[in-house]
Amino acid sequence: MKLTFLLSSLFLVSVDAGLRSSTETNLVVADDSNEVVYDDASNHRHELDTHHHQRILHHDGLARDAPSSRSLGSDPLLPGISISTRNDCSSNQRGVRIVIKTDQEGHETSWSFRRLSDSQADYLGPDDGGNYESSTTYSGTICAPIGMYQFIIKDSFRDGLCCASGSGYYSVEVQNENGSWRDAVKGNKFLGAKQHIVDVGRTESTMTDRDKAYLVAHNKRRMEWHAYYGKQYVPLKWSRGLKESSKEYADKLLAGCKGDDPKHDPYTIYGENLARNEGSGFWGQLYEPDDIVNRFVEREVGLPWAKNGHLTNVLWRATQYVGCAESETSYSVTKPNGHVVQHTCRIQVCRYAKPGNCSMGSYRRSNGIHDWVTPMLMDDSPCGPDCPPEGCYD
Repeated sequence: MKLTFLLSSLFLVSVDAGLRSSTETNLVVADDSNEVVYDDASNHRHELDTHHHQRILHHDGLARDAPSSRSLGSDPLLPGISISTRNDCSSNQRGVRIVIKTDQEGHETSWSFRRLSDSQADYLGPDDGGNYESSTTYSGTICAPIGMYQFIIKDSFRDGLCCASGSGYYSVEVQNENGSWRDAVKGNKFLGAKQHIVDVGRTESTMTDRDKAYLVAHNKRRMEWHAYYGKQYVPLKWSRGLKESSKEYADKLLAGCKGDDPKHDPYTIYGENLARNEGSGFWGQLYEPDDIVNRFVEREVGLPWAKNGHLTNVLWRATQYVGCAESETSYSVTKPNGHVVQHTCRIQVCRYAKPGNCSMGSYRRSNGIHDWVTPMLMDDSPCGPDCPPEGCYD
């Protein structure tokens, strides 16, 4: 079998070998000498400056006229539906739990939650003509049809829910198909308003079993490594747009199966990991996604940067989205003895937003070794784009 991995960008650094390593040896890693970073406004590669444009939308005049809307009350079970199991919502719905804790100026706080396809808010608060009490927690749980939603939290004094006026916060949790819950939105610092696009089961409902396996394979490693370094775990979200982009490039790479090792897309603005296996029988088998991500991560434990560039791409904490895809082709190969054998070539591509391995030249030490741990574990990094092709969502 020939199994090949290509790196999105390359650096040199000693690796902390405290995490598990792999004994597999059939890995070929492409080499590169240049740091490559991507700007979110261009398809061209270049050296990136350190200025980062934060994408936050502020809305100062949201109309609150929604005759059919319902507001959340101070009772945690009202006026939404109390949900304890997946079966409390229909198959085309997911549970959504909204919590608002006001600061010392509760009368300044308001919020709305609406489906993107609707013009009016499905839920909002406080009730028309009323105000929230100060330093009080309001919560409620609803069954919402699968789709994309907009959640907006507002503060009329434009100082958010924290700091000078006490420690308030807001959160939105979404129930998964299996009944578990995920933290979609959580915060307290904003100016006049903060908008979140919330995915209520839409992406999950379109994912295949292999999609889910790729996501699990990435996130279980992120959970382990982030905890190992004492950092809060940041899970990836699946992106249909990144999957589609990966699929297009995987299809393109099939043309080179009989030739040189696959090359990275020179025009992609996203982080990218590539792999390929080719051969007859066992060598051309369909590997499980966990095996592919194992080769991205465990196979590179103990290697210096940039030879561990797949590992850092997978674990980069500032990355929020991943999408992977595969392509395959079969063809006949004539051996020197004249026997004709059927070969299968499989390409695996994963893309990431925002991209990892960002501005690594800034972390090169005087001895030429790169510190890859510090940038990999940062809460944010300056390379864009922040969002996948379909836009950012929580």
